[in-house]
Amino acid sequence: MTALGALLALPAQAQSPRKTVMIVFDGSGSMWGAMTGAKDAKFFLGRKGLSQAFTAMRRPQSINAGIFAFGHRRKGSCDDASALLEPTPLEPKAVLAPLQKFNPKGKGPLTLALTKMAASYPSISGLAGVIVIHDGADNCRGDPCAFASRFTRSHPGVPIQVVSLGLKPAAVEAVRCLADRTGGSYQNVTDAAQAPDAVAKAWRTATQGLRGFRIADAQPLIAPDGRPDADGAARGPQPIPAGRAGVDVTARLAGAAGDLDVPLEWSVFKVGQQAKPDTPPLLRIVSPRLRYTLPPGRYRIAARRDLLTQTR
Repeated sequence: MTALGALLALPAQAQSPRKTVMIVFDGSGSMWGAMTGAKDAKFFLGRKGLSQAFTAMRRPQSINAGIFAFGHRRKGSCDDASALLEPTPLEPKAVLAPLQKFNPKGKGPLTLALTKMAASYPSISGLAGVIVIHDGADNCRGDPCAFASRFTRSHPGVPIQVVSLGLKPAAVEAVRCLADRTGGSYQNVTDAAQAPDAVAKAWRTATQGLRGFRIADAQPLIAPDGRPDADGAARGPQPIPAGRAGVDVTARLAGAAGDLDVPLEWSVFKVGQQAKPDTPPLLRIVSPRLRYTLPPGRYRIAARRDLLTQTR
């Protein structure tokens, strides 16, 4: 297969609707605890990381930010989850203001907070990403993994970035699934000095796909075969048997050098196949990159992120 050719950059996308990233912040009493290497409370470190990320953005008001919290109003309650800030254009001081008076005190109904947050955005049209900042597993009998499975169906393509602050190793799998099942990233930080940077990294990951992207050159590939699901979708870059030809494609932010590391919806069509708008693709993959075997031929590849689409 030949390469797809030169890079195509999307325009500035000034006309695109502003997208929303929601922050789910842990207000349980344990967030007053300190981490190895510092005396600062964990919720201070989480707040510091958000401040660091917000102030580093060149055009912060191109994105809406909102905050959901849990365990912050009542001790011992498994029903304590509510919005601290409705989505608003990202002005750092205004968005951080609710966290300046934050007073962690209760239990940890993480799943309830996520469920309420998702219900506030019933379709993908407004919600583009979620960041969870927490220090413990759900101790109110909620199941974050079950929520993640529901969320991928109700909000396909919306990744959840998770930052755990000193989470015990035995509890990691109970929350890591939030990232794994939605295409997000997971970090379990054990050192206080690394916590703000981890939160800032999660914010960058959640927002970097919202500014327009371009499809990089497709490289011919000899690699292993992957099989799509029954509905034609495949999950992630696939392993391949020796001797099979395919393609390896990535996307980049317009004007940037590095490849995107956020889930994109890739669709592959045979050239000439798209005669009708409702024609299904030969293959559909949700992954940061398209790495898949294909028979020799000419193909059209489309990458979509929220309302942005690029085709080569």
